[in-house]
Amino acid sequence: MENTGSTTWTPNGYGLGFDSPEDATTWGTNRIPVPRDVGPGEWVTFDLSLTAPTTTHMMSYNFSWRLVRDGVEWFGEATPTQVIWVVP
Repeated sequence: MENTGSTTWTPNGYGLGFDSPEDATTWGTNRIPVPRDVGPGEWVTFDLSLTAPTTTHMMSYNFSWRLVRDGVEWFGEATPTQVIWVVP
């Protein structure tokens, strides 16, 4: 993700939020904090450690994330929605 704004993203308050649907914990979490301070014009890579949903039969789940400032606002464009199939 690229910080195209004028505010530094900090691990204390900024992160990647699950957006499909918003704030759901389908993959074991709904937030991944930024790993370091990210100043304007800088790029950051998020490493996701997620847990697939438990299912008794094959199911598809939407998978999309968006930047969020906790308690303030969601911002930027969401990642393209991917459909993930989970097989028991």
